[in-house]
Amino acid sequence: MKKPCLPIILLLVLSSLTLPSSAITSASTAPSSWSAPYVTAVTKEPGLDVTRLLNSYQNRITRGEFAYLAVSLYDYYTGNTPEAGQASFTDTSDPYVLAAKNAGIVSGYEDGTFRPNNQIRRDELATLFVNLFKATNLTFKPADTNRFADDTSIQTWAKASVYTAKANGIVSGVGANTFNPAGTATREEALIMLYKATRLRGDNPVMEVHFIDVGQGDAALIIKGDQTMLIDGGTPQSDGVIVNYLRAQGLTQLDYLIATHPHVDHIGGLDSVLKTFEVDKVIMPEVTQDTPTFATFTSALKTESLTPLSPQAGARYTLGKADFTLLAPNQGIYDNLNDHSIVLKLTDGVNDFLFTADATALSENEMLQSFRSHLSAEVLKVSHHGSDDASSTNFLNAVSPKYAVISAGTGNDYGLPSLVVLNRLASMNVKLYRTDQLGTIVAKSDGITISFDKVPTAAAWLPGTSTTSTTTPAPVPAPIVSPVPAAPGTVVPNGIIISLLEKGTELVTIKNTTTADVNLQGYILVSEKGNQIYDFPNYLLKAGASVKVASGDATGDLKWTTQNVWNNSDPDPAALYDSKDVLVSRVVK
Repeated sequence: MKKPCLPIILLLVLSSLTLPSSAITSASTAPSSWSAPYVTAVTKEPGLDVTRLLNSYQNRITRGEFAYLAVSLYDYYTGNTPEAGQASFTDTSDPYVLAAKNAGIVSGYEDGTFRPNNQIRRDELATLFVNLFKATNLTFKPADTNRFADDTSIQTWAKASVYTAKANGIVSGVGANTFNPAGTATREEALIMLYKATRLRGDNPVMEVHFIDVGQGDAALIIKGDQTMLIDGGTPQSDGVIVNYLRAQGLTQLDYLIATHPHVDHIGGLDSVLKTFEVDKVIMPEVTQDTPTFATFTSALKTESLTPLSPQAGARYTLGKADFTLLAPNQGIYDNLNDHSIVLKLTDGVNDFLFTADATALSENEMLQSFRSHLSAEVLKVSHHGSDDASSTNFLNAVSPKYAVISAGTGNDYGLPSLVVLNRLASMNVKLYRTDQLGTIVAKSDGITISFDKVPTAAAWLPGTSTTSTTTPAPVPAPIVSPVPAAPGTVVPNGIIISLLEKGTELVTIKNTTTADVNLQGYILVSEKGNQIYDFPNYLLKAGASVKVASGDATGDLKWTTQNVWNNSDPDPAALYDSKDVLVSRVVK
């Protein structure tokens, strides 16, 4: 059955629908700040109807409401709405419930009832999701083999589904390695689960951006489902690192290979990549360099019968359901080879990543003139390894990044990254990740949020091995921040403390011990064991007051995530950084 008739029936049902008492509450008509982006994304997802649940977001979801979501997700997966057929219950004629039963997603009770107004246990919710996956012949991961501590409390018939839903990221524990199978979920939590379930369709999976540590060079791998792109390939000495890293990700082919410009620290390993992996498209500027490395690379292109595409500023390419746009170069001739660098903006949902290669301030000014309104991005791959011949103040202001990544070699001879650039990033409260300090860095985008597998560098303004400029010497301004930052890992108290860490219940209490109100926007809370990070929103913490940050199924003043964060079997320190990325409080438990 196709869509047309079910919405008509739904209108008739909704006109006489009596809401359960649980839905008639004083719960907020707006979603919580932590769930709002997911709710917005779900409402904008083509072919996914969730209008029936777009109110009273903190109410517990009922069996009838889940049946409605299940039918919508069935349609989303298959393009068809299941028919109600001969399905029936003695206590409801809701067409969504009947269609869900006919599809084998839900079932009733022995007395012939469905009890649509009943709330759903967590183990039942997991089972319903897995039933849906099976009904639509969806490909999903097998059950997780790690058992929850309260495994015996999970209803026997639901156990396999609980661990399957866990393996596929739909449900998680609630602390102390427990699942709380008799617990229930709110509407907004169910909508988050629904959004995560949409990713299992395969055409819009989580995007991974790997900033590969190749020493003093550049290399970034982007994976969007079965679509892949490699931007640069480090030095000739790092060709084994690149090839082995790609193999470790299970790759045999690349959809795009971007050689941003001919310098040895960007194309050094690309000949080995071409020899090892099948490459569909190569994009590189029409400029040459008389070096053995460039000759080896172009020879490999000829051997593989690949004709590179010339970059055109403004050209757009697709990478699955992500896309990228070329913003530079904007001319054909430059005095500086670095200004031939391909600059591209990668977009996944509402998340943007800007890759700037080695583009200097000249290229940045051209982009400001031609693409100013397109430069903003959450993540900036800082140009030229953090050299001060790039990352101008005007350009950084236009990008306005929340996160920045610098690819540089430990103890490099150039003194990179430059203190000038680090100061500029620090003044903007940018969270900084450096390969010379953290190794390979992996960012993940679900189209709404971005997470990193590493904790940001302790202070964005910490210099490299030397503060020597790579361009014309100029007076180096004093660091913008004061006092001089402490060594990484040193606590510099400012009166905002972690007063209580309750790992078992997934609650962290932050207290303002000062006599002044403090806005926590820009602060981050870190679970060091799992490298998980919570970014505080615009929240004014009154003098002497406390705020509770909740994760998992816990309830607090601020919600981190519906997933469990804290490790209860091993020490998992909680660290609090201020808006300048200075460690101000740390609790080990």
